[in-house]
Parts: sequence; structure tokens; C-alpha cells
Amino acid sequence: MVELILVRHGETEWNRNLKIMGDLPIPLNDTGKRQVADLADYFSRGEFHTIYTSPMVRARETAEGFRGERETPILDEPALAEINYGPWVGKTFAEVRDLPEFADYHLRPEESQVPGGESMKGVAERLDSFFERIREKHQGERVVAVSHADVIKIALVKCLNVSLNDMHRIRIDNASFSVTSLHSRFERVLIMNGLPQLGDFFEKNGLFAKYDPFKGKRGS
Repeated sequence: MVELILVRHGETEWNRNLKIMGDLPIPLNDTGKRQVADLADYFSRGEFHTIYTSPMVRARETAEGFRGERETPILDEPALAEINYGPWVGKTFAEVRDLPEFADYHLRPEESQVPGGESMKGVAERLDSFFERIREKHQGERVVAVSHADVIKIALVKCLNVSLNDMHRIRIDNASFSVTSLHSRFERVLIMNGLPQLGDFFEKNGLFAKYDPFKGKRGS
């Protein structure tokens, strides 16, 4: 079994302004840097064999902030890169939401193909390859993958064995974490869209015990 923690990059100004970034070199803003610092503090007791990251600037910055003082290697992983949104890049969601292709992306992502860009099925295929490589290389280990909202959504629907058309039922916030385990014949989702402050809220209000990602037995 491999424990795979999926982390979305911290906030950028383009996130705040609802603009589509694609592969543009957009850095984290001050809020994003604080989010990553909080996330790093939350996971400060944990050890990770490897941190894989999308090559995008905002993801790389998140990976470096998450690592902190550890000596954990950070490796660029093309399979985690942002989806190629073609001519939508640089535009706001308001500018593209009336396009027929956007309706497919939003309502029928399994059939979605951005003109001049990437299909959601293509993203699922590159994640298949990544999962298999992680299984082969990291048995019995905990690894981190820093990526983007839609890529993480697709990874999670794959783990849940549900349709790509359900991907937008999942919300993935900036600097959130989702915990999965990759077994030999199936995947399991333990946490989706976790945020450090949620643990504090639950603990303060006595709703649940604060989530401890390093407690408990590791199954095979």
C-alpha cells in the first residue's frame, strides 16, 4: 500500500480574480504563502519519502513551502501539471462560461475537449500512468503530490471508481489536502479537501477528534 497525499497549490491573484491560469508562471500571493505555511505546520510531525509536484510555478512554490526544513526530495512530475485549457487561458470564467465547450467541461467532462487544449480523458490517462509508477516505486511509503484543482478532482473520481462526469461534485480548495491509499487492486479515499483550520474547528466545538494523518495502523 502507498499513502498518497494530494495537495492543491496555495492561492494566487488569478485564483482570487477567477482567471484561468493554465501553464502561465503565476506565483502564490501573500494569502497563498500563509495557506501553505499553515499546511506545512499541520503536517510538521510527518515524514514523506518524496514530494512530486506539477512543474507550474505556483505548485513548485507550494511544494517547497510544504517541505519546510525536511530534506525530502521534490521532483517535477508532468502527470500532475495543470490541464491545458487552450484559448481559455488568460480569460476569466465569466468570459468563457457561455461557450458550448464550457458547458461540456462543466456538465459532461467525460466528453469534454477544449479546442486546442486537453481532454479530461487525456488527463485521466496521465494520472493512470502516475498511479502505476507510484505503486511500483513507493510500496509501504508516504508520498505527496502537489497539483491543481481539476487534476486532483480527476484523481479522486478515479480512486472512487465513479464517472468523470461527477468530478465537479468535489470541491478542492487552495492549499487543501486529500489523502488516498493505493492498494494493489484498488484505491481508497480517506480524506477529501481537508484544511488545517477544519481540524481546529472540530476540536474546538467537540464535533470530532482532530484528524491525525500519522496515527493508526497501516493496512496492506
